[in-house]
Amino acid sequence: GTATPIDYRIQVVTSTSVPTALTLGSLVSSGISRLGEQDVYTFNATTVGQRLYFDSRIGNNNFTARLVSPSGVSVWNSNTTTDSAPIVLLETGEHRLIIDGLGDTTGSYSFQLNNLASATSLPLSTTINISLSASETRLYSLNGTAGQR
Repeated sequence: GTATPIDYRIQVVTSTSVPTALTLGSLVSSGISRLGEQDVYTFNATTVGQRLYFDSRIGNNNFTARLVSPSGVSVWNSNTTTDSAPIVLLETGEHRLIIDGLGDTTGSYSFQLNNLASATSLPLSTTINISLSASETRLYSLNGTAGQR
């Protein structure tokens, strides 16, 4: 303790915006514009074991992305500059993806939350020519059998 008075300011702010419906595979571009803001996106998972992939397009080390199950369990979290490994959903129902600025961080972010079941099938021995924009990820799947070479 100290006998010297300390000046301070305090401001109470709401921390969560109204949830926004998220379509898996759609590009989301938005931002945190004020202190304490959290952007919440919701989607409905209909299958246990569904696999997702978080593709960071414009990230910020001071923003976190957190996926929360219908029962409130944190399924995955990371900063928004990092793409994810496959995320496996263990529950059906409404999941929430929360983007949160650490402390007083504000700024822009962009991402896609992809359903890995929607990956483009890549035929064997076929050349694919594409162009990727900055930070874009393309998902492909291969069909094969065990031991196939």
